[in-house]
Amino acid sequence: MSVGIEIPIAPGLEEWAKKVILEASRIGVSFINLNEMEFVEPNSTSLRLRGYRESRKRPFTVEGALETALKVVEWAVSNNLAPTHFCPAPFKDSIQTRNRMKRLATLDRSWYEKPTNDGTVVWAEVRSNNKNTVTLHPDLVKEMNTRETPITIVEAYPTRGRLIISEHELC
Repeated sequence: MSVGIEIPIAPGLEEWAKKVILEASRIGVSFINLNEMEFVEPNSTSLRLRGYRESRKRPFTVEGALETALKVVEWAVSNNLAPTHFCPAPFKDSIQTRNRMKRLATLDRSWYEKPTNDGTVVWAEVRSNNKNTVTLHPDLVKEMNTRETPITIVEAYPTRGRLIISEHELC
């Protein structure tokens, strides 16, 4: 089993992070992730009170967090400590968002929706001449003759309103 530690990183946390890495290395932790501190609405007041500012070059991140993280990673490598990684806020956010969508696509779906690897859902729609629509699981339409019955595959985010990303007709 692999055990890791994730800690926040920003200016002023450099020495604390080094102590954590030293202790984690001593007890045999497999890796340490330094998570870039984010500057977002829920924590912005608290961060400002602690003297932090939002980066002008990298929105939604604490100014100087990147540079601090790089110093700590370099220190950990030069001292041959547990593998220490830096996780930039935008990367972390994209991974977390994708994982959240994948979880939603699997747990909060209708019988006719099929989750995708990208965290979206797809379904099939059979539309008749009188504008009625029958919704089906996409695996059920594989055997249908699409020349006689136009079938549309719909892909959407697994959000409450099912924001549609794309629609394409099967030929």
